[in-house]
Amino acid sequence: MTPDVQTHFHVPRSAILSSAFAALKNPSFSFRTTPILHFVGDDDQGHEGSLGEFFRLALLEVQESSLLEGQPGHLLMTYDLVALEERRYFAAGALVGWSLCHGGPGLRCLHPALYQLMCGHNPSLEDFDWREVADADIQVQLQQLRTCGSIQKLSPRLCEWVADCGLPEFYTAHTRELPSIYACVVEHYIYHRLNSMISQFTEGVNSCGGLWDIMKAHSAAFLPVMTNTPEPGSHSRCSRSP
Repeated sequence: MTPDVQTHFHVPRSAILSSAFAALKNPSFSFRTTPILHFVGDDDQGHEGSLGEFFRLALLEVQESSLLEGQPGHLLMTYDLVALEERRYFAAGALVGWSLCHGGPGLRCLHPALYQLMCGHNPSLEDFDWREVADADIQVQLQQLRTCGSIQKLSPRLCEWVADCGLPEFYTAHTRELPSIYACVVEHYIYHRLNSMISQFTEGVNSCGGLWDIMKAHSAAFLPVMTNTPEPGSHSRCSRSP
């Protein structure tokens, strides 16, 4: 970090996230310099409280953007090819890294299972709540797969969907394997099919001094930073207040 070098940002309150993304895309941007934030129209003189508020509001907008979906506090990445092409997932990750490097909040909204998968872990997904998926049609299919007592009772359409999720040998599986099949389908839907989006996001976080590599190496310590999981000994946070 170069705390003696200051960079001033003038941000309209009506365009906080777009202003943050514009700053990150500027070729001269450096997360290492000290950001001095001025809200346009406010007589704040760039005090530290404005910077913290800027990061808090910007990350709240990320939560509410097209990049994430699902239940508050348990959000999943979206499959948005336009956002991917425009590198908005990268910008969101870089914003998280920028905030953390200057004492701001983390995202604090990712689904814990998704975060663990992103960190290279293997969380138990056999009891994943299918209602935490945003797509209503996928909810129905996951519910049917989760509650069905026999593979023979599954519809041909559902069997075809499961096979398309990377389980082509599903048709020869035994009913006792349904819980593990359900877990594999969930992992495919919330993680593997979104690999490009997730990789771009983590690349953005890592652009701030290799911060994602640090997160992966200390994933438990960063769990309250990236998810809504309370820190040890603390009270639960509001899921929409990063």
